[in-house]
Formats: sequence, C-alpha cells, structure tokens
Amino acid sequence: MVKYFKRKRFDEDADWVPQKGREFKMKTSTPAAPSQAGMQPVEEPLKKERDLSFALKGPAISDAEGLERAYDAPGSTYTYGDTIFIAGTKGTPLVSSDWMQNYKYLGIPWLTGNPVETDKTDRYKDAERAQEATPYANKRVAHSLGGSVAIEQQKQRGGLTGNLYGTPYVDPWGQEAFKDFLDRSRKERNEMYGNGNFLDRGFNWLQDKEQDGFEWYTGMDKVKGMTDSGFTRYRSALDLVSALDNSAKTSIHTHPWDYISFTHDYHPQASQNFTASTDNALGWKNDDGSISLRE
Repeated sequence: MVKYFKRKRFDEDADWVPQKGREFKMKTSTPAAPSQAGMQPVEEPLKKERDLSFALKGPAISDAEGLERAYDAPGSTYTYGDTIFIAGTKGTPLVSSDWMQNYKYLGIPWLTGNPVETDKTDRYKDAERAQEATPYANKRVAHSLGGSVAIEQQKQRGGLTGNLYGTPYVDPWGQEAFKDFLDRSRKERNEMYGNGNFLDRGFNWLQDKEQDGFEWYTGMDKVKGMTDSGFTRYRSALDLVSALDNSAKTSIHTHPWDYISFTHDYHPQASQNFTASTDNALGWKNDDGSISLRE
C-alpha cells in the first residue's frame, strides 16, 4: 500500500468544465467530496507492488537462491536488486518445448557449422521482457541455457556483468583463461616497473614488446579474455553440457546425486557467490506493510 497526497487545482471532472476543442456535453458523474485545505488524502492499492518488489532494499541472497527462484518462476527469470537471474532448460528432458528449441536454434546450427540463434528462444524473450521491466538491472546470474542467453544479451547491449554456471560455451583450449593470464602479467609488470627508473622502464618496454610479438604470432591478440567479457563462468567437473569450456572455473561437485541435473547442477559454486545488490534500491518495505520510495 502506497500513501500519497494529490493536490486538485479545480474539479476537473465537474459538469461545468467544457472540453477544449470538443462538443460540450453535460456529465452525470457525482462530484468528488470536498477536502480540507484543498488537499485530498488518497490511499489506493499499489497496482504494481508485485512488480516493484524486486526493486526494494532487502537482504543479500546467494546466486543459488536467485536461480532457484528463477526456475520456479513462470517466466523463468527472477529479478532482485540490480540482477536478473535466468533459468536454464526446463520441462521434460528431450521432449519439452525448451529442449526442442535447444535442438532447433542451438544444437543443430552449431553441429552444422551455422550461427546459433539464441535470440529466437523463448528464454531469450523472457530475459528481454525482464530487462525492459528493469532497465537498470545490469547484472546477470544464469545457468545452462540461461548462460547462453546472458551472453547474447551482452552482444546486443553490452555493459553487463555477473556469473554464469554450466554454460554450453565453446573454448576447448582455454584461450580466454590464458588471455586473462597474459593481461594480468602485463598489468602487474607495468605496476612494478612502469614508474621506476630509466632501466626499469626500459626493461618493462622490452617485455611489453616481447609479449606483443608472442600474442601476434599465436593469435592471442585477437582473443578477448573472460574478464573482459564481463562474465565469470563456472562449471563442475564431468559436466557434459559445459565440457568444451576449458576457461571456466572448474570444481568437483561433491554431491551430484542430490540433484536431478547431477554434475550439471549449480548449487555448490552458486551458493558461495552473492552477485545481487540492493544498495541502489528504489525504496524499502516498512514494518506496517507499506512501501516507501526514494524521491
């Protein structure tokens, strides 16, 4: 329930007010009751309270909790604070609509050497609707198919960050991880020698040129590291869905039999990360159930 005051300069609904540029007709509506000092307290249900709940300040939730809510949501997405959580493939394995779209728009095109069409899947459309409803949400936490959707959104709009779990990403040689290593090495070297004496700066310049030549010769100068992509990818060992992603941070799932997706499950890693933030929330919920919004 939101409480606010509305000032009425005059009774705009009164029978005597002519309609500008239109034929004048008498109205039969009952005039509004007068209020004190020209101020009318208005109390009405907040029609979009359910839509605004994601924008309210609240306790931190883990990536795992957000993904669970996304999987339970009819639209397969859940927004909390500045983060949109995107679920992976849902429904009966191999035969549900999500699975059929995976074959049609992702699997078959990739196997035949054609571009995948993630933007044609229902999950991508779900994520776009969530983005339109919350344009300030610039983080993504996604699992499996949701990870592919987040990557496609990054291509389309840019500026996104977050964590992706069990994403069917193709980087069999771990080039993005190696590029991150090269970039870190360059940065640390520049910080150590870049502001030193003449010999230190000369050594640093020589090392940079050597690395430039190495990256050009190996083609690494054309590779974008995972850090530059905005997303950090995670996977569990023996997960077949993300088996071709050797740049993802990999760990062993100690209890895969506790989940229907087995080693493709996200809980061990996602429960350790807290991506969503409500620091810049639009408002907060009061103890009496009302909502206060920032001015």
